[in-house]
Amino acid sequence: MSRAATLVCLSFCLGLGTVVPVAAQPGDDHPGHPMGNPHRRAEWVSDKLTKELNLNADQAAKVKQLFEEEEPMPMPRPGEMGGEFMKQLRASSPDTAAMNRDFETHMAKMRAKHAERVKRFAELHAILTPEQREKLASFMEKRRDEMKERMKDRWGQRHMEKDRE
Repeated sequence: MSRAATLVCLSFCLGLGTVVPVAAQPGDDHPGHPMGNPHRRAEWVSDKLTKELNLNADQAAKVKQLFEEEEPMPMPRPGEMGGEFMKQLRASSPDTAAMNRDFETHMAKMRAKHAERVKRFAELHAILTPEQREKLASFMEKRRDEMKERMKDRWGQRHMEKDRE
């Protein structure tokens, strides 16, 4: 498997399809939605993997605990994302050092979250049997391909227009 495919699978497995960053918010902002709070998200992931991979009771409990321990990564507040960039864009002369500091702060948070996800991936890998890991990889590849198709339908026309230019 290529490195890119591995990263896609890793990202999907760790997020299990949770694209909406709100899923990482604590609390119950979205009642009825499994991604509304960490406990329900862990339960949803555990149930989904139990069903898809035929996990035994011990594996299901370990997977649920693994995802309950996940630290939420809060979404930036409105206006924080790109705030330094916008500030410098409006300045008479840009402070590139401030922009670089802002970028490094963001990257440090991303590196910490990546390290946490790699650790969680290794723990999940140890819980699953080789057959279950293969089944999960196949399932994730199928979901990735389905998402590509949906995105092609959604964005295909725009890209086709760019190719003509």
